Amino acid sequence: MTFRGFHPGRKYAGTRLLQQVKDFGRVAAHLGHESVDTTRKGYAALAVDDLKDDLVGW
Repeated sequence: MTFRGFHPGRKYAGTRLLQQVKDFGRVAAHLGHESVDTTRKGYAALAVDDLKDDLVGW
């Protein structure tokens, strides 16, 4: 396996954390982002996909 740097692992961990806690602010703080917007830009699609199951039956 080719080493691709640390960012893919960090993104994977941040993604899992966001799926679990569903709170951009907490994830941003954990990842050390200065702005929650940085986290939102990198993970916004996940939040939309995450709602899919919750919206079934609406």
